[in-house]
Amino acid sequence: INKERKNFPKALFYAKESLASAENTADEDFRARLVQYSTLEIANLKREMQNFDEALQDYDTVIALLEKMPEIQLD
Repeated sequence: INKERKNFPKALFYAKESLASAENTADEDFRARLVQYSTLEIANLKREMQNFDEALQDYDTVIALLEKMPEIQLD
C-alpha cells in the first residue's frame, strides 16, 4: 500500500521489518525464500527512491541467494 502511494520511506521500513522476521524463520527453505523476496522488495524500493548504488547491492544479494537455491537455475 505504501509503495503504491509513493510513501517509499515507510514502505522501506516495513520491508526491512519483514526481512528481520524472515531471518528468524525456523524452516530453512522457507526462510531462504522469504529473505530473498524481502531483499528483492527492498532493492525495488531503493530503486524507486533513486538510491541506485544501494539497490544494486541488494539486487546482487538477491542473485547470490537465488544461486544457492538448488531448484532455481540461473544461466
